[in-house]
Amino acid sequence: MTIHDFRAALLQCPLIPSVQADPGTPLDDPATIVRLAQASLVEGVTMIRLQGVGDIKAVKAALTVPVIALIKRHFDTSEVYITPTRKEVEDTIAAGADIIGLDGTPRPRPDGDQLKDLVELIHKSGRLALADIDNLESAKYAEQCGVDILSTTLSGYTLESRKSDLPDLDLVEALVPQTKLPVLAEGRYRHRWQAEAALSRGANGVVVGGAINDPIKQTRMLKPMVAKGRVGAVDLGATNLRFAIFESDGAPRLVEKRSIPLPATAETRIEFIRLSAREFGVDHIGLSCAGTLHPSTGEVWETKPTIGDHQGTRFCQEEIGAKCLALNDGLASAWGVSRHPQYQGRRIAVIAMGSGVGFGYVNEGKLGMGSRGEYPRLNDLYLPNGETVEQAMGGLNVDWESPESRLEIEVALNYCAKAIRELLFPEKIVVCGGAASRPEMTPIFAKLGIERSPYGEDTGLWGAAMLAYSPPEF
Repeated sequence: MTIHDFRAALLQCPLIPSVQADPGTPLDDPATIVRLAQASLVEGVTMIRLQGVGDIKAVKAALTVPVIALIKRHFDTSEVYITPTRKEVEDTIAAGADIIGLDGTPRPRPDGDQLKDLVELIHKSGRLALADIDNLESAKYAEQCGVDILSTTLSGYTLESRKSDLPDLDLVEALVPQTKLPVLAEGRYRHRWQAEAALSRGANGVVVGGAINDPIKQTRMLKPMVAKGRVGAVDLGATNLRFAIFESDGAPRLVEKRSIPLPATAETRIEFIRLSAREFGVDHIGLSCAGTLHPSTGEVWETKPTIGDHQGTRFCQEEIGAKCLALNDGLASAWGVSRHPQYQGRRIAVIAMGSGVGFGYVNEGKLGMGSRGEYPRLNDLYLPNGETVEQAMGGLNVDWESPESRLEIEVALNYCAKAIRELLFPEKIVVCGGAASRPEMTPIFAKLGIERSPYGEDTGLWGAAMLAYSPPEF
């Protein structure tokens, strides 16, 4: 197969199924691999990626489709496992592969071989060499070693690459202008729109494995999360700090809760959470609080001055003695409401009206947030009168005895609802929080077509609990 043939095949169909089975799994059988490959050929694919000598030989004997192949072999002395040594290269060639895939990073190989020497061996056999790379530096190194094709296979799987559950589209976009070699997008592609995005950013083809050919991964991905056991929930607002215990055998229930006035220091707040978790014997906690919290570290990296000594606080296992997922209160509330039977599966927007104003949005079971925990800043939206939404609707700023103040809330809430509906098209807009629970708000909500959270004033706690029971995808 020439590089011209390779490009031509991808013009016919840019999707390359990776037909592989983990050792010892039910699909680990050459005849089964052949049938999986045949199933993709029915839809017009022009190339298959395989792993292992037995599977390569079986597919080459049964089908006429070109094969990209590799052999995985792990060594204690090296992180390189994709066709790592000369022996695997020779075995892959002997099995009949048209294109040999191998680790294209500059990491030391287990037997000391150099990538350049292995590429020369591949070319002497009349085959093409495909380099699995993890970043731009690896791509440049592999190209200098003479490879014919680059694939982003290892992005997210090495210490030198960015970790993510999503495909690395940024690497594709950055790589394409820097090379004349064909580029394949590979790694965590699960949806058509992701494949189309990679192609639009310049990839010549997209390799997809588990989403097509691995029922084990597909089952794991689709298996519903069932809330079980006991968890702790924390709702940290500008006025109070609350801790609750939830128990579930499939249907969560709030068992006990306690509340104290918000302590002045972060250390005292952490201590309250730590002691409560220890007292109730929970090792998993969800936390809802004001500010912007990084979902991976639990750090409050941005906040307003409504809570003293808040920025820089870390809600994590090292600090509180229990596993913890902490998010902004608007996000947590939206996630909790979205898990209620009344709203699950719907596209919903949630406005949290407490001391301040929070906001969250859930669509197709996914929480709308930034990669660092950024939340939609409805609270900072300016109203026609020059005030922000938080200034007009936040509980700390409202005089509930004043008809003028209540009218101001209605005007602001109507403005917010109109903006939300025109921007996000939610099926439902739900409000929660202490301010939303006041009886004065009932006619306003009815007039604006807004619904109260079924969890009432405890929505923050329920949101925190659902972070622990069924964490959102990030």
